[in-house]
Amino acid sequence: MDGTRHCCRMAVSAAAARNKVAMICGELMKKYLFFGIIVSLTAVLAGCGAHKVLAPPYQGVMLPPIPISVVLPPDSPISAADVSVARLTQEQALSQERAPSDLPDEFAFIEGFVLEPLATRFTTPARVRIEPEIDLPAGTRLFLFWVGSSRHGTAIDESPVQADGSVTFDTPTFGFFIVAENTLIPRPSDQFIVFGYTDIIEGAIPLTAHFRAVPAGGSPPYTFTWDFGDGSESASGETTAHTYLEAGEYHVSVEANDAYGRSATGSFTPIVATTEYTELSSVGIDAFPIDPGEPLRCGFFPSITGGVPPFTYEWSFGDGDTSADPQPEHLYPDYGLYQVHLTVTDAVDDSADAERVIDLRSVKLDAAPTFGSVPLEVTFTITIQGADPQASATLHFGDGNSAAVNPTAPTPVSHTYGDTGTYSAQLELTEQFGGEVFTKRSTPIALVALPPPVPYIYSIHPTQAAAGDAVSIYGQDFGIYHEDVDRVVFTPSLDAEILEWGDTIIRVIVPEGAEDGDVYVARGIYESNRHHFNVIEPGSEPQPPVIGLISPQKGPPGTQVAILGANFGDAQLPTDRVMLNNLDLEVLSWADTQIQAVIPSFAEDGDIVVYHQDLASNGYFFDVGVFPSSPPPVIISIDPVEGSPGTSVSIVGVGFGEPGADSMAFLGTTPMVTIVWSDTQILAAVPTGGGDGEIRVLRGGYFSNAFAFKVIPSPPNIGGLQQL
Repeated sequence: MDGTRHCCRMAVSAAAARNKVAMICGELMKKYLFFGIIVSLTAVLAGCGAHKVLAPPYQGVMLPPIPISVVLPPDSPISAADVSVARLTQEQALSQERAPSDLPDEFAFIEGFVLEPLATRFTTPARVRIEPEIDLPAGTRLFLFWVGSSRHGTAIDESPVQADGSVTFDTPTFGFFIVAENTLIPRPSDQFIVFGYTDIIEGAIPLTAHFRAVPAGGSPPYTFTWDFGDGSESASGETTAHTYLEAGEYHVSVEANDAYGRSATGSFTPIVATTEYTELSSVGIDAFPIDPGEPLRCGFFPSITGGVPPFTYEWSFGDGDTSADPQPEHLYPDYGLYQVHLTVTDAVDDSADAERVIDLRSVKLDAAPTFGSVPLEVTFTITIQGADPQASATLHFGDGNSAAVNPTAPTPVSHTYGDTGTYSAQLELTEQFGGEVFTKRSTPIALVALPPPVPYIYSIHPTQAAAGDAVSIYGQDFGIYHEDVDRVVFTPSLDAEILEWGDTIIRVIVPEGAEDGDVYVARGIYESNRHHFNVIEPGSEPQPPVIGLISPQKGPPGTQVAILGANFGDAQLPTDRVMLNNLDLEVLSWADTQIQAVIPSFAEDGDIVVYHQDLASNGYFFDVGVFPSSPPPVIISIDPVEGSPGTSVSIVGVGFGEPGADSMAFLGTTPMVTIVWSDTQILAAVPTGGGDGEIRVLRGGYFSNAFAFKVIPSPPNIGGLQQL
């Protein structure tokens, strides 16, 4: 392991974990495990004991313990002591709805875990190594998804299971993750098989036959057990021989076992032992690879029917070389198709001939990337060796499209997958040789195209600012890191300078020349909803009021709503009012950034507008209907009670409800970055740019009670660390 990296192994035991349990209304609170400062820890997370397809709604399964280790990058601003793990139980997964809701049905849930500090990302990835309890064959492809607050799963990495059962992923951030398997991609080691060869099919007793076993798949070293079908003792070894002393028909089999205990059985055409010699009637050729590292080295076995031993052999390998060995090995000079010829002569000068074409052409296909969101553009790299100039090669993309390839001078081919799904791409090489058509195909490559993430803006804080000021945009599915094509656009079509970029919060500089109007986030070709923003002149007054958020955003007449924004004024003036269409709302409280009001009788769907000093705000749509009401949320405790921007704060209470656009946690008047939200617990990060204040929860138009929180200075920024 690289000595410049911090290595942290995290472990949870009943004695080491601090379980915080509170009984609220007879319900068990969620449990989170936090860990102290130790150099080498082992974290026990929840794993999955059953292979279950993950389809909306999430079908939870209880997860058995799994060990996990994390290697931080060399430029990490945090040490191993700062890393902790929150355990995800089945109850928490179901209640928090943190499993992705938009992954295709072919994905099966394997593991779920949370790595903290949740608001930290790196300029170079952290490395996470997991050892699932599930018995997954080596080579099985697993996918790592980062799950945002909207339950959209963002593919972070994919990696094969290693021979020791572990899998390693790279992640640019901490947060909530699931590990999933795509069940449409075959598990390679599930096809462990063994082939058996013999040089004698039929002959007179005493009949001596030679055998050879050739395994395919599995993991070496291998062991072999032979059953000769005549009741004699079994034999072991890759090659063996056996003499039959009585006439009869014998069914031979060989059982192979690999290094991990997987077994496979191969059987033969029955061996016929006769009492008298018969005429040499036929001979066949079996060919097999000797060593995967030497693809041009082949082994050959004859299969003789009848005749009088001893036999002589004349092999011609099709490249000018010959051999007289009974079971020769031969190294070919180059890739290609070769016509092998064998003549076998017995002791009475009877002879028989056989021919076989050996296909030693090499057809390989590589692809990058092999997964991602649609539109997924994949570049295929093609390697063809041993093809005739007259051959034809075709690349099949697996979506009904294909492309012709030059078989003697292939060049990279690009293809874009526009629809979500799992595709199997394969290269096919076809040519004529000796009057026959021979086709060779590459190993298929599985390509996974996932649903596209569509960003959504909940609010902008502050709701108005001057050009050059920094503002925070809150929402979901912005992406956990910033790509060159990602933008924040102000009216009139001006790109903002990006200060920080996270999946739920973006900090930008209001561009020069920006005007009052819509702001939106563009993630590649996908654009968010539009959100109104006022651009002000420094020191100019008065400014029109601006509504940034209304909670709740729907409800029947009589519903209490919280209107959040700016420039409402410190107190309601005689001419100030809040209106829904042509009806006034009853105002319960009025402050510069927040108004509490009640939806009037006979109200209909429409825009809520705030009027202050004869200036009208932007309109914010409210859906009038019959919806169930909820009591105000209540905070019981927060932990910790102080921290720097980015610190994760656990807010425990009741009545928080389900996560939604009109449910937020605030430090003072600044929204916090929500990481996990359930009815009884919220995990949120201290916002950047705020100061000391009170933490409150907003839900359904009602604010909870408040708990004081102290903001302490952030540590120095090391290695380009960015906070989400």
